[in-house]
Amino acid sequence: MGLRFFMLLLFLSPGLWAQILKKGDPVPAYTFEQGINVKNDLLSLDNLKGKPVIIEFWATWCAPCIPAMKKMEKQQEKFGSEVWFLTVSSETEARLTKFLEKKGTTLPVIRDNGFRSYVPYQFIPHTVVIDREGRLAAVTSPWQVTNGIIRDLISGKEIDVKWKDDFRTEEGDVRMIASEDTEEASFELTTYNPGQGSSVEYLYNDEDRLHGYSFSNMTFPEIFSNVYGLSSVHRIVYGRGLSASDFTHDISNLFGFTCRVSDENIPYLEERATSFITRKTRIGSRKTTRKMENYVLRLNDNAPMKYSDNELVKIVSEGHIEIHGYPVSTLIPFLEEYLGAPVADQTGLTGNLSIVLDWDGDNEAELFSALEEAGYRLDRPEEAVETEVVELYLEK
Repeated sequence: MGLRFFMLLLFLSPGLWAQILKKGDPVPAYTFEQGINVKNDLLSLDNLKGKPVIIEFWATWCAPCIPAMKKMEKQQEKFGSEVWFLTVSSETEARLTKFLEKKGTTLPVIRDNGFRSYVPYQFIPHTVVIDREGRLAAVTSPWQVTNGIIRDLISGKEIDVKWKDDFRTEEGDVRMIASEDTEEASFELTTYNPGQGSSVEYLYNDEDRLHGYSFSNMTFPEIFSNVYGLSSVHRIVYGRGLSASDFTHDISNLFGFTCRVSDENIPYLEERATSFITRKTRIGSRKTTRKMENYVLRLNDNAPMKYSDNELVKIVSEGHIEIHGYPVSTLIPFLEEYLGAPVADQTGLTGNLSIVLDWDGDNEAELFSALEEAGYRLDRPEEAVETEVVELYLEK
């Protein structure tokens, strides 16, 4: 059963938003909910007529938003009282106040979750430009709003920038399948991106704590494997209603997934990420054990071990693995991908290793020989071994 069956009814539609503004529409006399570092008279758009208004939607956890705000700060310094610059976030007052205390900004910071219904978005930063007559001039990205564009706005000219449409549905475009954005966490699940390869990015906060992931063009088993921190997708098994054939690498089964959680929710990152996917796709997951035909990596007593405290190096290509300054556990995912089965580490090593393996990429026996020369050996027990895995199944 293909995954397209699960996803069919989950695509979002701009029709879910009310009163969406188009270019040239008068912007309603909206009043924002709360000013964090601004006076109340800046909260009403009606009070700002007569000058262009540039509104940037952002969040404290959004990495691209910070340089975008720095850019806006410089523009605020340059154009001064000729333009109103506002930043809007849906996060809590406490979180925004903490950000201001730690990072600081000269820009007005506003907390609001209602105005976005007029100019909907799925990705931030998200920039809304209102001309001096109070009409919608553009919905775009911050990088489109150049100093020249701002000068045109001040002089009353019509501006020409690339429109930002997070709900586009033209053939070949990336489409939003599902998303959530709250003060505790944000999630985005998208379709295949033809302009990008398969990629994994781990997101860290200011204290270098893992608080999210960004995956591109991956199957759901690959996404779950990374979220659970498995050494490879070969530790994914299938239960009720699912099999490996449901997750072939054709375009219809490749997705993007981005997840970020607040600092308070970092201990629950894995749970929050997997729960979102389950709610939106019906693909459940659980950690368990299963008897599998595994390999076991052990030491070869006849060869010396090499350790390294040198600069970190990790090079992997067909028939070549070179690792310096990493623990032996770094080698396991590469072996599992090549062998197509889990590999149990029974070397007992705790230090960093230095290892170079060269072999004919098509000859498995040569890999075994290269490992022996480096001080290791790969054994295959005659009986299946109890192995820690993640089971994927179809929710009822």
